[in-house]
Amino acid sequence: MEKLSAQDPRGVGAYRLLARLGSGGLGRVYLGRSEGGSTVAVRVVRRELAGQPAFRAGLREMVAAARRVTGAWTVPVVDADTEAEVPWVVSDYVAAPTLLSLVSLVPGGGTGHGPLPARSVRVLASGLAHALEDIHGAGLVHRDFKPSNIFITERGPLVRDFGIARALDTATDGGLRLTGALIGSPGFMSPEQVRGEAVTAASDVFSLGSVLTYAATGRLPFGGTDSSAHALQLRITQEEPDTSGLPEGLGRLVRDCLSKDPARRPSARAVLSRVGGPETAGEPWLPADVLGELTQHTVRLSATPKPPADPTPQRAQPLPPPAQQPTQQQQTQQPYIYPLRHHDYHQPLPRQQQPQPPAFGHPLPPPSSFADAYVDAPAAHPADGGDEPPARSKRATVALIAVAVVVAIGAGGAVYSVMGSGSPKTGAMASSASSASGATSHASALPPPPPNVSTASTSSSVSASPSPSPKGDVPQRFVGTWNGGVRTKDGYSPRRLVIKQGKAGDTVLVLTADGAAKGKRGYHCEFTAPLAARPSGAAASPLRIGPSSVKVGQPKSSCAPGAPTTLTIQPDGTLRRATAGGKSQTYKRG
Repeated sequence: MEKLSAQDPRGVGAYRLLARLGSGGLGRVYLGRSEGGSTVAVRVVRRELAGQPAFRAGLREMVAAARRVTGAWTVPVVDADTEAEVPWVVSDYVAAPTLLSLVSLVPGGGTGHGPLPARSVRVLASGLAHALEDIHGAGLVHRDFKPSNIFITERGPLVRDFGIARALDTATDGGLRLTGALIGSPGFMSPEQVRGEAVTAASDVFSLGSVLTYAATGRLPFGGTDSSAHALQLRITQEEPDTSGLPEGLGRLVRDCLSKDPARRPSARAVLSRVGGPETAGEPWLPADVLGELTQHTVRLSATPKPPADPTPQRAQPLPPPAQQPTQQQQTQQPYIYPLRHHDYHQPLPRQQQPQPPAFGHPLPPPSSFADAYVDAPAAHPADGGDEPPARSKRATVALIAVAVVVAIGAGGAVYSVMGSGSPKTGAMASSASSASGATSHASALPPPPPNVSTASTSSSVSASPSPSPKGDVPQRFVGTWNGGVRTKDGYSPRRLVIKQGKAGDTVLVLTADGAAKGKRGYHCEFTAPLAARPSGAAASPLRIGPSSVKVGQPKSSCAPGAPTTLTIQPDGTLRRATAGGKSQTYKRG
């Protein structure tokens, strides 16, 4: 991650830019902040691509399809403006390591735990198959499915950058040559990609076989660190894969995925049926030593840098020609086994003296240190987002359970804080960074800084009745009072939602959270949140809410603002409130 230079824009659309994360084939990627304080990744398209009509058409198609991918195993695209002079695309920022950095033992390739154990690989396979099924179901082919595009969280994998390679393909179809760009990564390309043929969902399944081989063995099925891109491509098209060392039961599946004939490869759904779920429900899906590394890595990524001093709105400027891009620095940061791969832009953030206010809606950490966040983690507390393990998918047989070693992450480094005898203990649950606030794509003014939680009043109570508009956009089925809660070792902690009528931007939700603490001082938090966007007319359309703000915090240190959430009415009449990271809470009307 780098500081913004004088040539970098300070804002794109409604997003304030904080730092430069890296650069890829599509353009530069920035760390950004939405109007509500949520942390996002903002990708600004290259100048030479923006002038290509064929590319713009492909980008529109990619963004429209990517927005239909809403599963719990993918990093969502939350905003975009494909018609701007310089187009941009916004996705969630995930404070977690990639599969590449977790497994790699190559110098410069990451902390390098090495190959994952058999059970972890099986759970990984199931989560990735779910992600591919969601991507393919939206009419997309990923085309660049590789370890650096897979985040590893304590709840499972998250896949990013689906559809970007297709958008780049439209540029090359239009005759534009991208300096240093390669559509796909050599070690994980399918034979049809290598030959330049049309690709289908089966191409991603081939890449899945290569990814699982890498996760289980630490090497590629068609070559290792001594392989050039050309040698890898030659082996992919002509030789059989080396699947030795794969866990029992996975070898045959991986070999089927790596079939040279696309028609002989299983579909993502067939992979799911063959992998099954984890062997023991209730256990972490990663071994303890990996969880420790994951915790430390995630905490390093969780702090966000301070916004640039100049708050003056600036339009996104075209990027300089490729010759001026810092490609040498990017290439030296990558392991040799992935020649010409795009920059892995989720790198540790610059060290901050104080953690920034979080954007996830959990209690705040003490300002002195994160050290205590790794041990003796208490149960979840006033979580403005969700407290139950998420129902990943109705098709899922995998249950990825939250780990015992919990980590302080989220867009601003939020941690759970238990108020005991006056001294808080800290712990947290990993989550993907929160999504954008739902502001329109063409907004030009920069957002204000995130709300200062420490100044939230604790002397007055928030009314549990959001002010409705005369005519609102909230479907009547959501309106009313909903009750839920979570049972912890300290007792039952109730949650109460009040939803009223209003239009997009109006405050329509109040959440009250109270916590028990074994007879000691507990907590009382009250949050409010606006309607993020007008829902579609579909009968089962979900409701997008937030991000939320803290109105009452007793004590102040126990409550923090929350990320945007989605409300859905379930078939049994209950209401499910879920974050983009998969955390959820169920409420009953009452």
